[in-house]
Amino acid sequence: KFANAVYPVLDKNFIANVRAEVQDNVIRVRHHPSLAIWSGNNEIRHFKGYNYLFGDVIGSLVTSLVPGAFYEKGSGAWHSGDIHYWWVWHGKAPFETFKNMHGFVTEFGVQSFPVPKTVDVYTDAADRSSVHSPVMRYHELDGSRHGIGIIMKYVHEYFGKSPDSFDDTLWLTQVMQAYGVGYGVEFWRRDMPHSMAATIWQYNDCWPGPTWAMIDWYHRWKALQFCSRRFFAPVLVTGDMNAKTGDAHIYVISDRMRSAAGELLIDVTDAQGNVLHRSSGSEAITARTSRLARTLHLSHLLEKHGVADLLVWPSVRIGAKPVASNMLFFGRPLELRLPQPRISATYAQAAGTFAVLLETDKPAPWTWLNLKGVDAQYSDNFVHLTPGIGQAIHVTPTQPMTLPQFERLVQIRSITDIAPTMRA
Repeated sequence: KFANAVYPVLDKNFIANVRAEVQDNVIRVRHHPSLAIWSGNNEIRHFKGYNYLFGDVIGSLVTSLVPGAFYEKGSGAWHSGDIHYWWVWHGKAPFETFKNMHGFVTEFGVQSFPVPKTVDVYTDAADRSSVHSPVMRYHELDGSRHGIGIIMKYVHEYFGKSPDSFDDTLWLTQVMQAYGVGYGVEFWRRDMPHSMAATIWQYNDCWPGPTWAMIDWYHRWKALQFCSRRFFAPVLVTGDMNAKTGDAHIYVISDRMRSAAGELLIDVTDAQGNVLHRSSGSEAITARTSRLARTLHLSHLLEKHGVADLLVWPSVRIGAKPVASNMLFFGRPLELRLPQPRISATYAQAAGTFAVLLETDKPAPWTWLNLKGVDAQYSDNFVHLTPGIGQAIHVTPTQPMTLPQFERLVQIRSITDIAPTMRA
């Protein structure tokens, strides 16, 4: 890997080693269908011999071994459409600036804390008096020594006041990370074909602490990992919400190789879950296409209810099977005013896995399950619940337990439990 350094390009032995290594690795991976771009280096700017190493040596080898390959000398070279976008995070720009960028965004991200169980491993009780304690700062990987401040800046700008609880603050940073990264991905998918892909920095972690990762050092999934499976799903329903005009532009996006006939259903509700508008109709889900499917003119409802009290719930079905759903709103999450929902759960057990059917009397965004003190695999988490539609989550604990034990340990929470500004 050539990354962020200068290399001895005048050393013939070094160049010979590079040729052998590049040839071996290109042959090893060139058949993978997921390869989109071949890049000579990561974020190396020009130095003496740059064009020779990354053009004549590596570039020539790649294009000879993979005819037709898209090769560029360095990743993050904006002129080629391979973009590393760090105005969000390092530049502290708002998430909305993702919409200024088009192309293949191969690196972008936002940090969050890992789950409380992971933080407990590397801290004492005194360290958990504040997310800004010395030990908490030491474990943050930004390098600027301001990373935790940036995390909390985005929390306050998008979700409002921090909760009083240390653990709740950790969870809220994860919801913020999932929302921010999802905001970018959903825009770039709507932007097809001007933007055809996005790669999140980063998947997993090199040690426990607050980082950009989606899965922490102990392989515990953050909210972003769960949410990414939905906003990267083959079929996505999303929206471009214009608070100035009151228009909700609903898009249906498909990365599938074949087209299908489906149905688009849209509910508009207030924060109590009362349906204010309902529509449904057939929808052509065209292969490899982003399509503006509907425009809802909601200025009259927005004027009456305001940003705080208006939610849009689009969903897509193919036959009887739901394939995509979303929760949309005008403005930022902190502008919503949500009543505390009553979430009920029905439990069943089969072969070490527990099925939890969740239902709610009021909208319950970012609802998640957590087994207190026990690791587990969750089929889904951080889901948006709405009245009248149950959602099942399957939980497989890492240690055997009975159904009564599971019911005692499981915690069910939603955004209003951890974001005081959003409570009605």
